[in-house]
Amino acid sequence: MSRRTTRTATGHPGTTAAIAAGGALGALSRYGLTVLVPDGPGSFPWGTFFVNIAGCALIGVLMALLLEVWVAHRLWRPFLGIGFLGGFTTFSTYAVQTRGLLAAGQVATGLLYLFGTVAAALVAVWFGTHLTRLAVRAYPRRSRAGRPHESPAEEEGAADTASSGPSSRITRSRTTYQRGDAR
Repeated sequence: MSRRTTRTATGHPGTTAAIAAGGALGALSRYGLTVLVPDGPGSFPWGTFFVNIAGCALIGVLMALLLEVWVAHRLWRPFLGIGFLGGFTTFSTYAVQTRGLLAAGQVATGLLYLFGTVAAALVAVWFGTHLTRLAVRAYPRRSRAGRPHESPAEEEGAADTASSGPSSRITRSRTTYQRGDAR
């Protein structure tokens, strides 16, 4: 096995450490929040529900920032996305709690939890991503001179805005927020 193959198969050593550290912090955070919102037997598991929905919203925010706005160190995504948010959210507890509700005869609550969590999680990811993009556009990063920072893509897009019609605005918005944009 060549050095290149070994590195690809095992990943960078820093990546594993970043995921482990993030996972430990995420799991501790989840535990702390679920202690604050305890679940009674047969009741809707609000603590786990809120943790999973918050984690999904945060992954939407994180991915919008890391992939579209910031040029971040390569370990931020594994630390925060896989590690922290992976340790923070919990599919296994969600599955066990759903099974427990159904086994206890709480069919309506169990099904509401089963399908409601998935629906709310998808909506949370969308809102997290969408609201982050809106915030980035509403509060653009300023240059040292106090003027909004313009990337080469924005300068090119500014020429497109002189033309009329919605298609030029769509083109400009697509080119403005690509990875590497300094906003």
